[in-house]
Amino acid sequence: MFTDDAVHGLGFAQSQVDGKHQFVVDAAAVRGNTLCFVNYYSATSDRTAAQDLLKRQVDALGH
Repeated sequence: MFTDDAVHGLGFAQSQVDGKHQFVVDAAAVRGNTLCFVNYYSATSDRTAAQDLLKRQVDALGH
């Protein structure tokens, strides 16, 4: 869990290795009554990049 003022609330980021030996970071946050959820695949466990992507997606919601 993380507190992120940029998305006005709480979110979570969890990383794990998938069946293809790639890291996947699941990240989610809520803005208003909308849940935004992203899966970020990379060769490394890059939570910062996943959270940046999540922020861009939440900002695109325009709430």
